[in-house]
Amino acid sequence: MEPEYWQQRWQKGETGFHLPRVHPKLEQYWPLLQVPDSATVFVPLCGKSEDLFYLWQRGHCVTGIDISEQAIRAFFTEHQMTYEVEQVEDVVVYQHDRLRLIAGDYFALQASLLGSIDAVYDRAALIALPTSLRQRYVQTLRKWLRPATPVLLITLDYAQPEMSGPPFAVSPEEVAQLFAGGEIEQWTHHDILDYEPRFRTKGVTQLHEDVYRIRC
Repeated sequence: MEPEYWQQRWQKGETGFHLPRVHPKLEQYWPLLQVPDSATVFVPLCGKSEDLFYLWQRGHCVTGIDISEQAIRAFFTEHQMTYEVEQVEDVVVYQHDRLRLIAGDYFALQASLLGSIDAVYDRAALIALPTSLRQRYVQTLRKWLRPATPVLLITLDYAQPEMSGPPFAVSPEEVAQLFAGGEIEQWTHHDILDYEPRFRTKGVTQLHEDVYRIRC
């Protein structure tokens, strides 16, 4: 899956993956991580997620990255935020106060641009990637983190043959394999098919949303 795929999705307005409100599981479970208000939170493959604004409002320094510069500009426009723009090597950095969004390739990002990361929030990154890229995604993430950095991970689990992703199915067994060596705690395994009719219309017969607290 090439970066151009996601750029084209944004350009065509094919953004059914975008949630136009703060994710309820973020509101419910983020406080349980007990992340200090002044902490830096990294949000990979962030798009124009409302979750960015929620984390920023809590006082966090928020750093996100997405391949779509269009999505990042839309976030600031929709929230009526002014911003500064800087070209840094192969990426474009948008900055407003404690909120920094990077337009560029996650896999090519230099650690120097991220600085120190205190926590990670992943609601739409891991499940956006096919199996062939998920191990590389996690390896790259762990390379940037200090030991025991907390990660709030939200995934979807369903029978993959029933629907071609994205979003892709990521089972608890795969999460355990991807984050082997870390401390993994599954906080919920919630059946959400009745609330996601678009999955049912595509033939999905069972859909679970899983929330994990991981210390890498």
